[in-house]
Amino acid sequence: MPSENKTPLGLSQWIGGDRPKMADFNSDNQKIDLACRSVLAGLSEHLESDVHPGATAKQRWDTAAVHSGEGVAGPDGMHGLRYYGGLLEVNVGGAWQPCVVSQQSPYKVYGVQVDIASSDPAAVVYTDAAVGMTPAGPGWADTFLGSIRPCVLRGGAVVRYLRESDYCTGVDGQPADIASGAEGDVMIEIPRMAYAIYEENDKLCVKITDHPDAISLDSRFCYNAHTRAVQGDRQKLYVGAYLGSLLGGRLRSLSGKYPGLWKSFHQFRQLAQQNGDGYDLLGFYPYTLLQCLTLIRLGTRDAQAALGRGYTYTQAGALNTGGCDKKGMFFGEQTGGLQMKQFGVEDFWGNAFYFLDGLWVEPDGTLRTATRGFGSGAAEVWRGVGHIGRVNKGTAMRVWGSCDGGFLPLQTGGLLNQYWCDEGDVYPESVVCVGGDRFIGLRAGPFGMWASVEETDSTDYYGARLMYL
Repeated sequence: MPSENKTPLGLSQWIGGDRPKMADFNSDNQKIDLACRSVLAGLSEHLESDVHPGATAKQRWDTAAVHSGEGVAGPDGMHGLRYYGGLLEVNVGGAWQPCVVSQQSPYKVYGVQVDIASSDPAAVVYTDAAVGMTPAGPGWADTFLGSIRPCVLRGGAVVRYLRESDYCTGVDGQPADIASGAEGDVMIEIPRMAYAIYEENDKLCVKITDHPDAISLDSRFCYNAHTRAVQGDRQKLYVGAYLGSLLGGRLRSLSGKYPGLWKSFHQFRQLAQQNGDGYDLLGFYPYTLLQCLTLIRLGTRDAQAALGRGYTYTQAGALNTGGCDKKGMFFGEQTGGLQMKQFGVEDFWGNAFYFLDGLWVEPDGTLRTATRGFGSGAAEVWRGVGHIGRVNKGTAMRVWGSCDGGFLPLQTGGLLNQYWCDEGDVYPESVVCVGGDRFIGLRAGPFGMWASVEETDSTDYYGARLMYL
């Protein structure tokens, strides 16, 4: 992960808990290179009078060396350049001014454009810094997406970080207790990042960035996934690595456990909140961020074909959690008989549906969302973001397409290998569940969203997932 400690030039100052990546060193080298170029360029400009106009930068530097006896470390400097009073300055029109080092932003924007009218799920084009990236390729680990990592969390504090290749082991090489619950819950840490979803010229544009003030960069960005009371007021989001299990009257995220089923939405909400302040069911906006990350990394709307079917083709019961503990951050296959993993989240689709909190469809079709105070019903918490009519069950052809409404289906139809490839629907007076269960087959996936579940419904295929924010 990038170091949070920086030098005045923005270079990394590592501490023991940091995990340097190639992208961090490349970024530091780029800053150093830009700083050196700026100094050389300024020096060359002020040596013009000493060499012929066509001289190279090296010739200008050599000319400066001839006069090195004069020195730049003094009030008069040398050739319009001086290092004086702890500052590097250039002489402009007889006045000394600080030498400003221009540098490219270390922050990146990765995006895609989806052809809204095309039924081809691969009608997706990379934009911004994603241009040239390989869908699902190893290069994504060297971007800020590589800072997403597994950990054990207790009381909202990280107890230890886990090896991505083996959740049973901490990054320090010591065994990790990921099953008993005594040490904490196994969660996926997602640093603060912004997303943008908007339509432009018959294209759906989806972007993500690690810029700390993305809204000033482009007002179409939002920090909804890292928000409680004020936009972007949380630096870290923690998502349950597993489908939630029930232990000690609480919803937990542990390995080797049978998923908690046969509970209603309200019951799961209460069980999640029993863990303490900041704990809830996975929220609608954090899930929307995960959808954005998935679409951009895979470069297609058909995630099952790109990554794997998940545990979606069986007539057997639900599988215990932990089947992907030693399968890295991403895993999938095409039989439909094994659990899958995306950004470290096991059963992101398949095995069991799971409820999302923070979204409710009113009887009149008003869509309300919230980032805090789930269960309060307060108007200042549950804000209306638009109106949606009844959408019958089917393959999502067109989605809401905004930061507020995310990827909720607006129109359904077509085949399961077309458009968004996953099934969805919207009914009044409903909460939403996502992912898909072990019986659902091709209808499952990251864009499968069923906003048609009554708050009191409970079955053996509805589960839940824990969140801390």
